[in-house]
Parts: sequence; C-alpha cells; structure tokens
Amino acid sequence: MVFFHKVWSRSNGPPANIPPLEADEYLDSRDIHLNMEYHALDQSAGDIRLLEILQPHAVTDTSIAGTLIKDNNNLDMSVSHYPLSEVKCDETLAKRYIALSYIWGDANDPDQVFIDGIAVVVRSNLKRALSALQDTLLVQQGCRIWTDALCINQNDTAELSHEVGRMGTIYKQAYRVVVWLGDATDDSDLAMDFINSVTEAWEQGEESARKCIRDTLATYGTIIWQACEAIVTRKYFDRMWIIQELSMGGDTAIILCGHKETTWANLFRFYDTSYDSKPEYRTPKLAAIFREEIACSSPAAKTAYVSKKGWNWLKCENFQIIQDATNEPGLRDDRHLLTRCEMAACINPRDKVYGMLSLVDPAVAAKIVPDYSTSATEVYTAFAKAYIEGKGDLFLLIHSGKNWKDDEDPEFIPLDKPSWVPDLRKRTMSWYNLAYGEPSVDAGIPPKFEFLSSNKILKVRGLFIGHIDGLCGRNRREDNLSQLQDITPTKHISNAYGSDEAFKEALWRAIMMDKDQRGHRAPSEFSCILDSAIFSDKYAPPNNLPVEETRNQSILWNYHMWLRRNASLVLGGEPFKDWFSELGVLESKLDEYCDILSDFGPWTRRFGITDNGYLGIFPPEARQGDVVAVVFGCGHPLLLKPMGDRFQIVSECYVQGLMRGEVGGLLRRGEFRERDVEIC
Repeated sequence: MVFFHKVWSRSNGPPANIPPLEADEYLDSRDIHLNMEYHALDQSAGDIRLLEILQPHAVTDTSIAGTLIKDNNNLDMSVSHYPLSEVKCDETLAKRYIALSYIWGDANDPDQVFIDGIAVVVRSNLKRALSALQDTLLVQQGCRIWTDALCINQNDTAELSHEVGRMGTIYKQAYRVVVWLGDATDDSDLAMDFINSVTEAWEQGEESARKCIRDTLATYGTIIWQACEAIVTRKYFDRMWIIQELSMGGDTAIILCGHKETTWANLFRFYDTSYDSKPEYRTPKLAAIFREEIACSSPAAKTAYVSKKGWNWLKCENFQIIQDATNEPGLRDDRHLLTRCEMAACINPRDKVYGMLSLVDPAVAAKIVPDYSTSATEVYTAFAKAYIEGKGDLFLLIHSGKNWKDDEDPEFIPLDKPSWVPDLRKRTMSWYNLAYGEPSVDAGIPPKFEFLSSNKILKVRGLFIGHIDGLCGRNRREDNLSQLQDITPTKHISNAYGSDEAFKEALWRAIMMDKDQRGHRAPSEFSCILDSAIFSDKYAPPNNLPVEETRNQSILWNYHMWLRRNASLVLGGEPFKDWFSELGVLESKLDEYCDILSDFGPWTRRFGITDNGYLGIFPPEARQGDVVAVVFGCGHPLLLKPMGDRFQIVSECYVQGLMRGEVGGLLRRGEFRERDVEIC
C-alpha cells in the first residue's frame, strides 16, 4: 500500500496560505502535491503504482486508493499486487490498467482528490480527467489507472529518472491509453459526433458514408469544420509527452472530450479523408466521397471548408507515422518525430529527449540514461552524439544551427553548445515538407565522422559548393519599399546551369523548390510564375494588405511586393525583373497561378545565389561569404559560417540542381573535391 501524508482535511478545506504554484523552467514545477510522501518503489522488482477509482456506491466521497504492482513473474498475486506480464494478458479488467494521457494544466488552478481518505492537491485538469474516467465503462468494471502526476514521486529525482526511462513500456502495456482533451467547448460535441459518424457510416458502405457527409454539411456546413479544427488545436496536442503516449496507445487509444469519446483510429481516418491536399490517402475512396460532397455543398459550406487552416491537421499525419513505426520499425521516419519534438511544449527542456526515448532507434536509446540532475546542454549533447553514433549517419545536422525565429524572440536564451548539437527547444524550419520524400544531396556517399576535443568538435567529410554571394531581402507582410533595404547585392556574374535558357528554368524551379503540392518534381507549367504581369500595381493595393483578404489576394500581394523589393538584384548577370516576360497566364488562369504559388519557397526564407552561380533558398540568417556545403551522410545541403579554420552550422538550405544526388556526377567529373570539415 502507498501512504500519502495529509495535505488538508476534508472539513477545513485548503489553507489560505498555500503559495502560488509557479512553473520553473528547469525544475518542471513538480511540487504540486505539497508535502505528499511516497513509500519508495522497489525498482528491482519492477514496481509501479496504480490507482483505482472507487465508485459512488462504494464510498460516500470520490476516493482514489493506491496499490503497488510488480512486473516480476515470481511475485505472488494478491488483491492489490499483480505482475505486469499477467496484467497485460489477463482478460479480467480488474487486473488491467488505463494509462492516462493529458496535460498537467495551470499550476495556479489547484483542486483536490482523496487518496486512502486523505486529501491530496492536484491540478484541476487532472481532477476533471479522473472524474470523466469515473463515468467510463472500463473504470466502472474495475480497470485501474496510471497517471504520471500521482504514480511517480515527482520530487524524487532518482525515481523520476528511473520511471521516465520506462514510460514507453508503461503506456505500451496498458489495456488502453485514454486521452483527456478537456471539457466540452467550441462545439466539440458536434465535432466528436461527426468524427464518429463518418467511420460508422463508412463501415456500413459507400452510400451510407455519402449520406452522412451530405446531411452533416447541409445542416452544419458553416460551423462543422471550425468545430473539428478546434479539437486538434487544443493544447493537449502541443505537449511533448503525448507523442510517446499516443504512439504507444495505437489505433484503440480512447479520446475523451467532455462526455464524448472517440478513438485515435476514427480521428485519423477523419483527417486522412477530409484533408484536401495529401500526396496520398489511406482510405482513398472515402476521401473521394468527401471531395465530391464538399463540391456539391452550399457556397457557405464550401467557403467554410476552404477557410479552415489545414496545417493544424498535419500533426495527425506526424503522429500516425510515428505510431506506425512503433509497430513496424522498418517504417521509422525520424523527420516526423524530431519535428514534432521541436514543436512540442514541455516545462523541463530535458524532456525533449527523454520524452522520445521509446520512439527512437533502440541503438540510440540504449546510449541514453535519463538523469534530471544534468543540464539541458549536457542532455542535448549526449543525445546528438548517441544519435549520430547509433544511426551511423548525419541526418540530425539538419536540425542544428539557428532557427528562423531566434532573432524574433527576445526571451529566448540560447544554450552554450556546439552548433552541431540541435537545440530541441525550438523548431528548425526545414525547406522540405514532411509529406515528401527525403532529398539525397549527398548521393548516398557513406558518412565519415569523428568527435574531437571532448565532444566539442564534430569532424565530417564532404565538399563545398560555393559561397553565398547575393541575397534577396527577407519577406515581410508590412512591406515598406523605402525603408526595408536588407538586400545583399551580388559581387560576381556567374551561371552554374550553362545557357541563359537553362538559368531561367533553374530560376523558377528554385523559387518553387522544384516540387508541386504532392512532392513531385515541378512540371513545366510552373514556369508561369515568371509572368511579368505580376509587377503591375493592380495586383497589390497601395497600402498594407487588408486584414480580410482572400487567398488569391494574399498570394498576389505577397509575391508582388517580394518581387518589387528584389527586382534589381542581379542574378546570372541580369536584374531579377528582366528574367520575367509576358506570358498571359496571370490574366487567363488566375486560380491556377495562385495554386502554384501557394507553395512559394521563400515565404519565410531568403532567395539567393552563390559566387559560382547556384541558386538556392537560404535561412534569414544567411550572410554573404557563408559556405554552402554537402556533408556525406546528411541528405540536405548545409549553410556554414566560417570560424577561422572551423565552421558553425547556420541551417540546412535548398540548392537548385543538387537535391537529387547530382553531386556524385560532379565529383566524378572533378568539378568538386572532397574535404574534411570541422564543425564547432
């Protein structure tokens, strides 16, 4: 039995002098239980703590009783002790447990639960989650509960480090992972019902699915998409630990929102079939039905659908791919995992590593032991070294260097670390959409690497493409042509593509990163973006873009202003504007033109050219003289800042004509030479 010290009694309520529960960035604010004490877990026996909610007919007050569970087959069974191996396979719900996945919530919003008759302070979101679980059939039939806030002694660093190391196992062996999104709000009941009804109708047949979608759009078409989007934009989906928890929960993970529930399988199928620009669909026929019924819906319903922010749903694709890899290691794609990790929120920066240990390659995870007594810099450096050694490649370097928002966040304090070590607290803005295949700029040439100077230097093998020469200005919505002059003029006249015609093709391909919306190589029709009509004032208002603009207005305004600002930059010996010509496309095919430009590459980056004439898209921090390099074992080109004889990683980048392995041929022809590069 677990014993907890009394915090306050049932009769007198919380004392008035309880201090605010403020979150500390490095201590993770795990003191919310206020003097609650635990009997130590027997780690040699594999103990975990489980909670059982007693139903109202059993006790007067809602209570939670603690038990100890051992995962040792030699453990004798008792009413409150079970081997985890038996819990996993036993068909009796009373011998199984639910693993709760939720956000801790506001530290300044405490509540209380009773554990063995003793009041214990918890954050109110956990109290609401437990109350919602109490009403579920699983709990009413005796299923127990595991939740990190109460089942791990958060004030015991040694226990916390040990339990974090096996969180993946705890969620993997749970009878069900249950996700608590929070209370019903923003028409969430309507959204949850629609998500469930789509799957139920689809299982009955195509006509049933068509009728379900048609009827819903006819009645709720103007609000249903916003309601569904509000589900996936809840704070829960931004939390670091849920990446692991959802992945281990699998398709059967239960998602609770208020008193409504669905499954991860239902939610993902809804996203997969209702999203309008996926490279491919897992249920293509249902996706086609969605397209057809949306096209036949009312103008107001279609406007509501088009107005939804599709990028809010892309996290579902990331989560599903990560989940697939837990069941089929051959499907592991760390681009999705690392990107979700960078975007996720957590109070303790160490959790950016510890929260994905069960999801990375076992060869990487085996080299890392959670230890909350070490600094974030030490944890990130150890992770980067373990990842490079365990994977045997240098893919991780694309997550290193600076972030495009570093200069925009005055409160962000960089870590004192080597530039080859990713700072997982921030997001790397990769040029390449995660839905598309991985580029192979290194032509598959095996990597060579060595750690020097006590892991402060990473020595790699690669080649230099050239140095940054000219750069377009940064793109801004509030564009003032008379004040914003951050264009870097070119010093050289060079063309790496041969003829003027080849340079012009490279120009429009580079602007579009040579891909369409599905990740395929850009077709020749994309050359229409060089239609000189875009320079006309009629495609941009004289002042800033109105707040209530249409999609086409936004695209035309931004592209027009970007081109006007950079029209005089010399590229390939000619001003940028002179590469444009009258094509008539903008006048006759406006929608198609804007569809193409919706994937315009330099929206948040800088278009530029190297001193030897290679066009590319570079980070905002790019400066004249920076080196564009290919590192063997890293599929993306890297931008390096010279630091004496060594270099710092600025960011990954895009170089037209080198993203599909062309470097191999250039090396064989002697146009480039291999060299060692020391990254500090």
